[in-house]
Amino acid sequence: FIPCESACCTQSIVHAWNSVSIRSRAFVLRWRTSGHVKAIAAATEAVAAVDRLLEIAKIRPSAPVARDTSSAFATLALLQAEDGDAAAAFESAERMRAHDLRVLLAPGERDISRGMTDAERETERALVGELVSLHAQLMRERGLPKPDSVRIARLDKTIAEVTARRAAQQQALFERLPALRTWRGLAPAATRADVEALLPDTRTLMAQFVVGEETLLVILARRAEDGGVRFSTQFEAASRRAIAERVAKLTERDTLRDADAWRKAALELIPGLPATFGTATRAIVIPHEVLWRVPFEALPGETGFVGATTSIVYAPSVTALVRMPPVAERTPSPGALVAVSAPELGPSVAEEIARTAPDWVIRSTTTAAEEMQAIAAGAETDRAHVLSG
Repeated sequence: FIPCESACCTQSIVHAWNSVSIRSRAFVLRWRTSGHVKAIAAATEAVAAVDRLLEIAKIRPSAPVARDTSSAFATLALLQAEDGDAAAAFESAERMRAHDLRVLLAPGERDISRGMTDAERETERALVGELVSLHAQLMRERGLPKPDSVRIARLDKTIAEVTARRAAQQQALFERLPALRTWRGLAPAATRADVEALLPDTRTLMAQFVVGEETLLVILARRAEDGGVRFSTQFEAASRRAIAERVAKLTERDTLRDADAWRKAALELIPGLPATFGTATRAIVIPHEVLWRVPFEALPGETGFVGATTSIVYAPSVTALVRMPPVAERTPSPGALVAVSAPELGPSVAEEIARTAPDWVIRSTTTAAEEMQAIAAGAETDRAHVLSG
């Protein structure tokens, strides 16, 4: 799917992804009704192309990778779940989250430098700058009416040499600072085997959500009575827009202030979801996109709110839990209350959100301030900590 094996120009990379995206979606739509094998094969090809884009971005730091490329992983996860392979769907969902994180961090990864010496930072900057310059020269030369084949060959050779030096520099850096690889989003995605450590008993549940274009996928994992981990899936036939509308309704001020309205909106969000928690006393919840706005503890169950019987732990991914660098443990203050209100977003961030997620409504700081005051009013002054701004 990639036009050339060597590092190619930005335009070619973007065209390659567009080609893969259009073709793979066409294959999926065509074969989905006649057989999952061909649909999964088409989605797998799209994922392989996305992986290739990331590899090219490592070789050429200035090569962008579009954020919407993660949709290839979401499509593959959904198809695998429909085919009955819940464990494979989980692994694809984890790859999606690892991909999202990497794409987000890649443009500024050299600013993530905890533990690096000044010399290491300067060496890294110099190698990246040299590669960017060389690729720009190569792109210009290839775009000429009569490209100089000798100069192209010379540039290709130089690029290969500098790329090798950068790879060696990165390897040495991560060997000395292994946590830096994780902080830069380069840790490998978690697999089904990694879930074992997160589910110590049969009363612990993992629930991972994937918001697709037309379907919401819920991936569950529990430890069975025989000791093994069992994966299962649930589907909600609702588009991304429909889920966003349900969440918006759930978090409206009038809904939050009316217990009956809250219960009705919560039960309509993902029908049957509260019952999923069942007898679990602890649940690891991994939301996706707009579902991060849902307080799962407050969902109404058969005998009350989910949080009354199940302790909820939120995580961006299983990968984040199992690849987390060690940190010094801190003892929290007894009885402390910490409340986090709406952040103050700059104009550029607000414009980006409006462009990429038009259904996402940014809460007003006034509403957040009122809620924080109401929450803090019930706690002792010296034990309440409000974070805002």
